[in-house]
Amino acid sequence: MRSFIAVIIGAAVMIAISAIGLAVAFQSLGAEFAFEKGSWLPSIMWTAAIAIPLGILAAVFGGLICSIIAKAPGTRPPLVFAMIFLLFGLGTAMLGIMSADQEKENTSIVKDLTASARSAAIELEKKDLTTMDAGKKFNKFKPLWYDFATTLCGFFGILYGARMGRKFRGPAKA
Repeated sequence: MRSFIAVIIGAAVMIAISAIGLAVAFQSLGAEFAFEKGSWLPSIMWTAAIAIPLGILAAVFGGLICSIIAKAPGTRPPLVFAMIFLLFGLGTAMLGIMSADQEKENTSIVKDLTASARSAAIELEKKDLTTMDAGKKFNKFKPLWYDFATTLCGFFGILYGARMGRKFRGPAKA
């Protein structure tokens, strides 16, 4: 039971760090930093400098907390946590690939406008963008490789955090 609770709390910590970190980053840096100019595509700076490193940090802390709470010899609960994360992440990435073909036709809110007018309309909409709406836009227009990258980074981050957790829980009992 303790192992199950450790996995759940590790996942909750991971989600909380990611959500709060991304919300604070978006509020601090704004839509101009998060999205490409005139587009809803996430900027490479946002993706590479904020989203992925924050996801890795969240995964490390999630694995660390899971390992400390589990107090089990070896790394079985964090390994289960990492495997669940890997399976869900790869499933999400595959769903993203399957839905990418359907979304190609709907890449803009204002389809009938010229490219420059569409760009101006998007820039105008960015000024009133809430954090929740930004998250929805990011999830809708993120690059296909993003889900695979964050899944692998998260998987290894959880395992690294679990390894760090061994120092805090002490030696394993035989």
